[in-house]
Amino acid sequence: MSSTVKSPNQKSNGFLWAVIAVVVIAAVVIGYIIISGQSKSKVEFEGQVEPVAMSQQIDDEAFKLTAEDSAKTDDKTPKVEIYEDFLCPHCAELAVADKDQLKDAIEAGDMDVAIRTMSFMDRGNEDGQSHHILAAVYAVGESGDAELYWNYRQYLLEHQQDIYQQWGDEELADLAEQMGAGDDVVSNIRDGKFTDEARQFGKDNEDRLRATDDGVSSPRIFVDGEEIQLSSDWVEKVRR
Repeated sequence: MSSTVKSPNQKSNGFLWAVIAVVVIAAVVIGYIIISGQSKSKVEFEGQVEPVAMSQQIDDEAFKLTAEDSAKTDDKTPKVEIYEDFLCPHCAELAVADKDQLKDAIEAGDMDVAIRTMSFMDRGNEDGQSHHILAAVYAVGESGDAELYWNYRQYLLEHQQDIYQQWGDEELADLAEQMGAGDDVVSNIRDGKFTDEARQFGKDNEDRLRATDDGVSSPRIFVDGEEIQLSSDWVEKVRR
C-alpha cells in the first residue's frame, strides 16, 4: 500500500472554498446592515391623529383655520393672527399650553385663526432647517386637509427638541406619510417642491412684523389687528 505525503505549502480546494464562503457571508451581512441603517427612518409616529372639525386653507400668507360649520361664525367672530417659527422655543411652549383650548375655540366658531409662519430663526440662511420645515408644512397646507395640517403642525412644535438639527426633507416626508398624507403630499415634501413658495411666505410675514415697534419676533398674537399680551390662557380671554 502506498500513500502520498502532501507538502505543507500545497493548497487545499476545500479550504479555499471555505474562505470564499466566509467572505461572501460577511459581505451579505455587512450589506444588510448598511441598507437597513439607511432605510430606517428617524421618525416613529406612535400617536393618534386627532380628528378635527375645522377647515384649512392657505390665503394671504397665512394658514387659515375656521370652524367646519361656517354657520358658527359671523362678522363678530374675533380674527386672530398667530406669528410663529417652528424653531422658536417659546412657540413650542405656547403650542403645548394652548393646544386644546385653541382647537376647541376654532371648532366652536369662537375665533377665526390665521397662522403666520416665519423662518427668521435660520438667521438669513435660506437653506436652513426652519425653511425646510415651512416648505413641508406648506405642502401639507396646500392639500387643504385640515386634520393633517393641525396634527402635523402640532407634532413639529411639540417635538421641536428632538427635531432640531436632526430632521430634513426625508424625515418630514416620513412623518406626513405616517400621519396618512397622500402620496402627492409626501413626494412634494420629500422633493422640496414648495421651497420657493415657503421662502416668500415666511419673508412676507416677517415683513409684516418688521413694520411694528417690536420688529420680528415670536410668538406674537394679534386680535382684530391689536397685539395682545401672551399668557397660557390667552384663548379663553379672547374667544367670544
